[in-house]
Amino acid sequence: IGAKGEGGRRRIVGSAVCGKAPNTDVGVGSRVDHIMGSSELKVAEKWDVAIETAIKRTAYGALAGTISALLLFRSPVSRATVVGLAMGVGLGMTYSETKREFEQVSVDRPNSSA
Repeated sequence: IGAKGEGGRRRIVGSAVCGKAPNTDVGVGSRVDHIMGSSELKVAEKWDVAIETAIKRTAYGALAGTISALLLFRSPVSRATVVGLAMGVGLGMTYSETKREFEQVSVDRPNSSA
């Protein structure tokens, strides 16, 4: 029920509860900009992406591991091992990608000790 307003912030266009159309800004982003600096926001955004990617890739690894384990192995121990390894591959891929992203952020950041 929201629409993009001026400056990229969301404006509440209508309310499903009362049927009225209040014209108020949801300016949460502007408050956060004043509290945190832009570099801190970039790091926080990188963490959000990293956590989301880790969850996705771990779930995809578990799914792929489960399917392949069910098709290839009969022993429950072997199946659990394959699922665990596949989940580890997903986490490892996420770790290496996240490490590269954070190294790029630290290189782009100016040196403030000078």
